[in-house]
Amino acid sequence: MLFRSINPALAGRVAAWKPDVIFLMNYAFLSYCLLLLDPRTWRLPILFRGDSHDVGRQGKFSGRLSKFLRRIIFARFSAFLDVGINNRNYIIASGVPRRKLFHSPHAIDNDRFQAARAEADRQARELRHRLAIEDRQVLIAFVGKLIPIKRPFDLLRAFSMLSPECRHQAALLFVGEGLLKSDLRAASHSHDLKNVHFLDFQNQTIMQIGRAHV
Repeated sequence: MLFRSINPALAGRVAAWKPDVIFLMNYAFLSYCLLLLDPRTWRLPILFRGDSHDVGRQGKFSGRLSKFLRRIIFARFSAFLDVGINNRNYIIASGVPRRKLFHSPHAIDNDRFQAARAEADRQARELRHRLAIEDRQVLIAFVGKLIPIKRPFDLLRAFSMLSPECRHQAALLFVGEGLLKSDLRAASHSHDLKNVHFLDFQNQTIMQIGRAHV
């Protein structure tokens, strides 16, 4: 990922534009790292907001190396907009003083979703009917890219390990695209998992499936 989207002219273009502040949500690209280190941007305040954390990495060499590199990169940022406790701890553990942190949680438009609830419920009933999922069945939904890093096979394996009676009372739905989609389909057929369903990528407006447990 580091060497994707390389743009050696980025720092010069940004400096020439003379912004008041730079806001980044990623530092994984080489172009962004060069932007941070370029002397032409040293006088510009740079803010960072992300949702990374260190949960599960403690004690691993890769985790310690990552923390060391972050200390170097994070020293360049003027302030951080943390989104939660784990993200905040991640930033502090990278050597960032607390005075540079400003809480900035993820937010959703509750009024918008409440106003659309009736229509979403109707679409949920239609979707269940189209997929032959009964109202009494618990719907377990995986929504995202069907790629190894998202580990959709873990969910399929867990579902297959349920007793036949439990599987009869539930349904598993994968929503999205990715290179593992055909393999997931093949695995569900080979294990004769009848209550496993697949949908292509769906727009956000119809993602409230109704009584779904993720």
